[in-house]
Amino acid sequence: MIKYSGGIFDSYQEYLASWLWEEKRDEFLRIRPNCEMCGKKATLAHHKTYENVENERLKDLMALCHNCHKKTHKKEEKEDVDIKTITGEGL
Repeated sequence: MIKYSGGIFDSYQEYLASWLWEEKRDEFLRIRPNCEMCGKKATLAHHKTYENVENERLKDLMALCHNCHKKTHKKEEKEDVDIKTITGEGL
């Protein structure tokens, strides 16, 4: 789950649809044009952390192709479920 503390946008989804994110994403993908997992052409900038949303640093992002981005989110969702099971959260 994404914890968005807010900034100039009301939600994380609103930020992702903004001109600000579009400019940051496009610049990041010019710097890192290849998927960091498989080497194909990167099409997405994935947030490795949500701590600096709206003020991302290069180390906060990961260049991914569409398929690897889907795999990354599936893995994150599974890890989140596993952690909640271990800690008893959400039960």
